[in-house]
Amino acid sequence: MTTDISPQKHSAKKHSEKELSRRLFLMSRCTALAGLGSLLAFGPAGVAQDAASQPAAAQRPVISQKSLNGLRIASQRLIDHSRDSFDRGLVPLVDHLDQFSLAANLNLRLASSQKNPEMQLEWQRRQVRNLEGVANQLQRFRQLASAGWEADTLLARLSLAQAQLRLAALEGRTNTAAAAERAISDLARQHWDKRMNDADVGLATPLQLWRAAGLVFASENRTLAADRNFLTQAIQATDRWNLAGTGIGRDDVRETFRFELARVDLQSAKPGTAAFNAQAQRAEASVEKLFDTILQFQSKGTTSLYDLASAWRQRQELHTFLAESRPEPLPTEWQQRRSNDLRQLDRLVTQTADRRGRTAADISYVELLSLAEKSLTSETSAVK
Repeated sequence: MTTDISPQKHSAKKHSEKELSRRLFLMSRCTALAGLGSLLAFGPAGVAQDAASQPAAAQRPVISQKSLNGLRIASQRLIDHSRDSFDRGLVPLVDHLDQFSLAANLNLRLASSQKNPEMQLEWQRRQVRNLEGVANQLQRFRQLASAGWEADTLLARLSLAQAQLRLAALEGRTNTAAAAERAISDLARQHWDKRMNDADVGLATPLQLWRAAGLVFASENRTLAADRNFLTQAIQATDRWNLAGTGIGRDDVRETFRFELARVDLQSAKPGTAAFNAQAQRAEASVEKLFDTILQFQSKGTTSLYDLASAWRQRQELHTFLAESRPEPLPTEWQQRRSNDLRQLDRLVTQTADRRGRTAADISYVELLSLAEKSLTSETSAVK
């Protein structure tokens, strides 16, 4: 599987403006990693900015103090469990960054809806502190022969640079922001090169290459055609690997790439057109199949609860994107299926007796997703 991602020049100003307009749900562009879900990542590169810069006319939930306290407690529990599991080598870097970003970005959204700039700053700073700790820990590990260590270290540094960019922009430190943006571009390219080196000796997965390519595309302001070209090749390759019976061609990997392509095509369509509505239908069908496929593997113990929850989170983000992109409400059956899948996740958490190790972090991830969904959809909404 090959793709042309040779360096391209770009305008930092245009890059920043376009990134904010692309929404949080396009994994390759707005997430540093996104596990199987929302990323690469440390979470979305633009999510915090997106959450803090919603237009005044947007619907913003009015959250009760009880719900706010519950969300903050659940967020801290996820952060503690995820970092503990990462420090003990039980949670991969990508999963930890995504789990932390869920907690951070949720609280940034709440701070924005409550018009609390001090809280926004505090969570941006917490992201920077956490990522500094992660990057330093990986650097101290310094195992050159460890599979993926160099690429993971670069990814942590890249995620840190993204967080520093957001914080500097929020604080109005333009020079620092410009330096961070240059670092992001350099680190994205270095990260891609290391992942490719790992792939040459069988130590990088197709999804890791996709995330690495997406970071380069975003940092160099590539058009969505670059994403589409990469994903088309990835689907063709995983189909061949699937026929050969190899693990890297597993059905959950194939469905992940198919959903990513559906997201790219939806992002490329113009809202309000028949083409956009058709792509929305395709994306909804694709994310439903992705969840069902991962559920089959999870029931056999060959994928994690986190992977399944991440697939649900992608559907949630898809629905958020659609709700903000067109005037008509989501079809009732789409919302019902999302609720049913969340209840399935809740049941799996209830049925889990052994909550040691990474399971504690995965359960906290599901609990926060569930609590946020129930709190933000059951409370009264108002236009502020």
